[in-house]
Amino acid sequence: MRYIIKGNDFSFTWTIKDCNGYVDLFAVTDLKVMYQHSTVPSKKYAADARIVDIVLKEREEDLGDTVLYDSTLVKGIEFEVTAEQQQEMLLGDYNVICTFIKNDDSHCYKMIRAYTIVADNDGLKYCCSESKERLVKLSQLINDMGFITRDDLPTKVSELQNDCNYVNINSVPTKLSQLVNDSNFASKDEVPKYTTELSNDAQFTNVVDLAKKVDKESGKGLSTNDYTNEDKTKLTNLSDFDSTGINKELKELEEALAAKADTSEIPNFTSDLINDSKFVTSSDLLAENVGYDSTTVKDTLDSLLYEAINITSFTSNVEPVQEIGTNINSITLTWKLSQPATEQFINDVPVTGSSFTFDTPFNSNKSFTLKVNDGTTIKSKTIDIKFMNNIYYGVSSSTTYDSNFIESLTKELRQATEMNFRVNAGKDEYICFAYPSHYGEAVFSVGGFEGGFREVAKFYYTNESGYNEQYTVYCSDNPCLGDTRVKVIYV
Repeated sequence: MRYIIKGNDFSFTWTIKDCNGYVDLFAVTDLKVMYQHSTVPSKKYAADARIVDIVLKEREEDLGDTVLYDSTLVKGIEFEVTAEQQQEMLLGDYNVICTFIKNDDSHCYKMIRAYTIVADNDGLKYCCSESKERLVKLSQLINDMGFITRDDLPTKVSELQNDCNYVNINSVPTKLSQLVNDSNFASKDEVPKYTTELSNDAQFTNVVDLAKKVDKESGKGLSTNDYTNEDKTKLTNLSDFDSTGINKELKELEEALAAKADTSEIPNFTSDLINDSKFVTSSDLLAENVGYDSTTVKDTLDSLLYEAINITSFTSNVEPVQEIGTNINSITLTWKLSQPATEQFINDVPVTGSSFTFDTPFNSNKSFTLKVNDGTTIKSKTIDIKFMNNIYYGVSSSTTYDSNFIESLTKELRQATEMNFRVNAGKDEYICFAYPSHYGEAVFSVGGFEGGFREVAKFYYTNESGYNEQYTVYCSDNPCLGDTRVKVIYV
């Protein structure tokens, strides 16, 4: 900012730059500049007189007396001040406050630059506010031999006239005129003469040849073994050329080709193959000509590729273990095969499809066997339906052993000759076990130790299916055994 006061005229010229990137003028949407006296806050001379609002829209926009140069705004402002106001301005700093709003946010930014008005013989002028220390250093410049004042400049300039290292402007034409008589320079008229001499000089090249030149670059320097004009002439005319090596290779190639059969002889060599015992014709490749008929080949291939039939599943709709006395009115058998069968049988009765229903009632052990045949392999699977009575186990404090006693225990159909069970016997409760007497004698083990049970009764019991059979009952020697695992084996 710059301002000058003369009389009652107060002229401002302010310049706003981008402040070394601090603010991008083209990102500013609203700009407001205010001038305010720092020591007399109530006196807002410039602010009262002029507030400049500028909206930047384009790089080169006519803003009245404001001109936009690149990233700089220059604005001239003039207004009158009284003598009293001038005096007040001399008392302290004069602030320039610039506020602006950027395009991309709503924050208001402020920059303050302070100036001090000083007086000299030419009137009032401005300078930047300086600290006392800075002013002291500036005052020292007056006595510094390394600096000169404005008044010293004319003297120094005049001294240049006597300085042999400088030329006065008036003497320049004289120097140019001296070039005419200078043997190191050529006049305009002499230039063609020297140009002609250069065209006949083997050490120089013309402009046309320069277009064909190859620049030497770092890492790509021209080799010192580049072809010379003499080499190029030899290559062009192929004179003085040593063809010994090539002639030798050509001769060897001719000899090698001479050893090869001529194309006209090829049919004769091909026909020779017909009478050669080591070769066969296409007709010789037929099966009947090599000792195998088509049936033999087919059978052999079938044998090599054959996979035997398998029964992948065989099930029934009846549980495999039934309580003795139960009547099974019918049973449906279903199966799946790995491949189609040529024959299928259930208990040697031919069947078709993949299921069969046997509707003859039965109440005793019965087996059903599926047999399939694929013409080469026979496979079979069997389903057994067995009938047996339940065994009973649990805890009881009763000493009466009858149907009510046995039905108070847990029942289970078992096929094995031994079993394990677990019970929890409380106060006055004994561990009890009842089973069909025809199983034989029972041997008990608890915790790996044999014994601890005694036979307490034998009686006949009729099950839910109406079958009557004798049962043997065993009970533990002692009550209240708690959680106990028991193993039973029939012997």
